[in-house]
Amino acid sequence: EQETASFDCVVLSFVMCEIPEYQKVPEDVLRVLKPGGCCIFAEHIGAPVGSLTRKFQDQVSGAWCFCTDGCNLNRHQKSYMEKQPWAAVFTRTYDTVVPVYIGLAVKEGSSSC
Repeated sequence: EQETASFDCVVLSFVMCEIPEYQKVPEDVLRVLKPGGCCIFAEHIGAPVGSLTRKFQDQVSGAWCFCTDGCNLNRHQKSYMEKQPWAAVFTRTYDTVVPVYIGLAVKEGSSSC
């Protein structure tokens, strides 16, 4: 457990797909950031439910997870990042075979970034 408000910046680079309680990661990141601190992230995400890409993700998810030592293709990291009370969020989603969500989120307060 890291101290509250102890980091200027946190980088998440394709890690939320493997963390068991990934829903708690954005909240914990916000907690450990100093006021004005930033979170830089790049995560592959689950495609929209009902899309052809999502159907593919759901079909291969079990085997993919096994072969990649825990990577889950169809998680909803984007919604958990967006639920946090960031002062500013800049994001982009790339709709590829495995959609990728990238961005910069800034915590309320004087800027550390």
